[in-house]
Amino acid sequence: MTAPAPQTDTQTDAQTDADAAPDAAPGAGARTARPFGAAIPKDQLLTFLYTYDLPGMVAFYRDVMGLRPVIDQGAAVIFQVNAGAYLGVCDLPHRPRGTQGVMVTFVRDVDAEYARLSALGVAFEGPPAPMMDGTVYAAFFRDPQGYHLEIQEFRNPDWDALFTDG
Repeated sequence: MTAPAPQTDTQTDAQTDADAAPDAAPGAGARTARPFGAAIPKDQLLTFLYTYDLPGMVAFYRDVMGLRPVIDQGAAVIFQVNAGAYLGVCDLPHRPRGTQGVMVTFVRDVDAEYARLSALGVAFEGPPAPMMDGTVYAAFFRDPQGYHLEIQEFRNPDWDALFTDG
């Protein structure tokens, strides 16, 4: 008889539960504690926005925001925001809709992006302005679905040091 394989970061809690109690229903049983961030890749992020108007949202993020679509799954299109960040827009049944409290930040030269987006018809809530004691400079607007978006640049000279390991 061989010993069970140790749990890896790629195993799900449901797999762990099933291994611990083979007769139990999936999801039944105790959850296994994991170290903070153990199963989350540090070099990728994917955020999904749900919509009833997929063609309109795809056109907005591709043609207005200038994001490059990298995957088209029919009901979902994934855009690359930068080397490790992706934005998915999708029209899937039984997914939450609603635009209160969702914010997507695009870090760019805010003044140039504000001018470019304004020329494309984006209606901003106001002109770019400093925030957070001047360490952030941003402007806010909404996409066609009503999601609250922000273009923002960080003006804290210590910004990079805030996110380094060690």
